[in-house]
Amino acid sequence: MGLKGAMIWCSPPKEQPYSSDIYDPFWATAQELKMPISLHAITGMGVESQWNWGERYMRSTVLAHEVEKSFSVLIFSGVLDRFPQLQIVSAENNIGWIPYFLQRMDRFASRSTDSGIKLKPSEYFQRQMWATYIFDYVGVQSRQFIGVDRMMWSSDYPHQASSWPKSQEVVARDFAGASEDDIFKITRGNAARLYGFAV
Repeated sequence: MGLKGAMIWCSPPKEQPYSSDIYDPFWATAQELKMPISLHAITGMGVESQWNWGERYMRSTVLAHEVEKSFSVLIFSGVLDRFPQLQIVSAENNIGWIPYFLQRMDRFASRSTDSGIKLKPSEYFQRQMWATYIFDYVGVQSRQFIGVDRMMWSSDYPHQASSWPKSQEVVARDFAGASEDDIFKITRGNAARLYGFAV
């Protein structure tokens, strides 16, 4: 079919956390097919995705917590140790939260004698995790803490949240002072590399 990736819940049902070996055949197949797996915003079973429209202000301010929890589980449960080629994408959860999140995980792991993982959490992120965003000036300015090779800009066209038809203006504003190499990687190069597209 030519599919380049797959999307799953941003967070799974409580009774079937991503740490469960029930998902191992799925992870194994995704790894074998070299198919990135996206955890898309507002698709999870957590409260962050379940709030009704009247509570949308809550959803918009804490939405990234859902993918943070899932990323933590995938790292600390050993999923990424068992499937070292598996690639996981945080889709449309923005990126400004990532530096502090990685710092917190690394600090916990460094102070724990039984975290059960082989690498620092941030090293798993740099090896196997990616993140897309639409509007996130703070995230772009924090790119050295996130990792330029792990970030992917998205216009989200044709959805309501899209930056189109002002996408070029958004990119110019957010990347003011950035190198051409960083701009290329984040706006198209990284996505092309991850999904196997020609640029």
